[in-house]
Amino acid sequence: MGYRKRICSEEDTTETFIWIILARFPKEVYRQSDEGPNGHIVGVEVMNPLSMETNVKSSLKKYFVDVFADAVTFDTSLASPDIRSQGPSVVKQWYNVDFGPFGRDALAEYMFDIYCLSRQDMEGVKLSEMVDTMMALLVDSSVGDGIRRIPLYDVTQTPWELVTNMMVQDIWDSPNVDITEDETKLKVLSVRLRWGAKI
Repeated sequence: MGYRKRICSEEDTTETFIWIILARFPKEVYRQSDEGPNGHIVGVEVMNPLSMETNVKSSLKKYFVDVFADAVTFDTSLASPDIRSQGPSVVKQWYNVDFGPFGRDALAEYMFDIYCLSRQDMEGVKLSEMVDTMMALLVDSSVGDGIRRIPLYDVTQTPWELVTNMMVQDIWDSPNVDITEDETKLKVLSVRLRWGAKI
């Protein structure tokens, strides 16, 4: 089934409404209402914050930026991100987070890749240090199950409101890759998050 939105008629101010059946989008729910200005959707009910991709992406950005500041980029082309500048301020080690698919269900699932990049690192020592630093943010040795909980915020609230924690369920480690043209080594960590979500 699709979802429906209710629109006030501009020609009838009593209770004449137009019902429009929209394309399949079952996760967005609209509540009936008899009030609202003409021509506007009335009684809109927003999605549950646990299933909003905006919340997931913003929460992940906050989690990594709080630690790495400007040494992390998001969804940036690896060919020429702005962070790879030239001159005395050149950045030789940085991370890029590439957001992936979002599985919305009673148990939500979110996938993303972390590119660890290290320039002028012949033996890959600095790259290994970067990977170890990132892994420390993805696992938690202080708890019995070793699972890292990443805070999920509702960013539609001011200030942001903590709604739950996303659990790092799986981490896949790729082999090192050499980018010979600028002597950069990279390794990709693929991460799966899961958390209970009311859809």
